[in-house]
Amino acid sequence: MSDAFDEKKELIKQSAIKTLSRYGIHKTTMEDIAANVGIKKNSLYYYYESKEALIHEIIEEEFERFHNNLRKKLENKTPSEKLREYVRLSMGFGFDRMKQLLTSVSTYFEILRMVEGNFYELIEEIDCVLISILREGISLGHFIEHDVKKLARAINQMIKSMESRLIIFNEADFLTDLDMKKNTDSALLIIELLITGLEKNNNK
Repeated sequence: MSDAFDEKKELIKQSAIKTLSRYGIHKTTMEDIAANVGIKKNSLYYYYESKEALIHEIIEEEFERFHNNLRKKLENKTPSEKLREYVRLSMGFGFDRMKQLLTSVSTYFEILRMVEGNFYELIEEIDCVLISILREGISLGHFIEHDVKKLARAINQMIKSMESRLIIFNEADFLTDLDMKKNTDSALLIIELLITGLEKNNNK
């Protein structure tokens, strides 16, 4: 495909992200997205066969961007440092991006439900990063033996639960009304206690 084709697709995706953030998945139509780009709806179908195909590509790219950034941030770190960084970045994944777009809380949960229901393989790729951190810690003799899959699942469930609790208990309408930093600090405090329990030097 030509550069012009790719540039137009990128323009459509950026328009879709803003429109979806404002109106949600179900209320947003291809007409809305086309209007924001400045093209006719029929022209939009030349680039994407459906709204679902457009959304899927956006989500896949967001996951890829996060995955690449995560791997880069974890380079040249000890397993304990990687674990802290994983939690810190995961607490803000998606939240910070949609907060910049003035996303409503209802839209945020709508997008989360879609991601968890349709992108299992992408979520699993991120989970595998955490599993590999825990396995590395054991193989290097830094961590005590444990069930890495169960612990990874528990850590990720903690992250999701803390994020949901922050939103629900604050009764906020928009993500801009929420302070994720306090949530991240609390999660890192829990991880520090976990690391203390995992590290071999603390179990002698």
